[in-house]
Amino acid sequence: MPGSVTIHSDGGVWRTISPGIERKILLFDRETKMQSSLIRSAKGAVFPAHEHEMVEECVILEGSVRLGSIELSAGDYQLMAPGMPHIAAVSDTGALMFVRGERRATLS
Repeated sequence: MPGSVTIHSDGGVWRTISPGIERKILLFDRETKMQSSLIRSAKGAVFPAHEHEMVEECVILEGSVRLGSIELSAGDYQLMAPGMPHIAAVSDTGALMFVRGERRATLS
């Protein structure tokens, strides 16, 4: 892993990973297989249900995301344990999140 990585807000590449949801990979650690990324959700976009093989950490930077009865807003943190099913989530406002977890090609 490099000693220092800087990616400015206008740098990096946003890639669509699900309708209305884009990801910008910030760092992938080949040793641990963990990835740090920004996830950008359009208003009304739905994050499909999925499971985690590794721990996943999420911090909401802008907007909000709803997972059933749990509403996460800017500044909120959530951790999903390995093997934990992640129910479908929706962003009624649009959202920007920092996510650290396993490397995934899509959200499905």
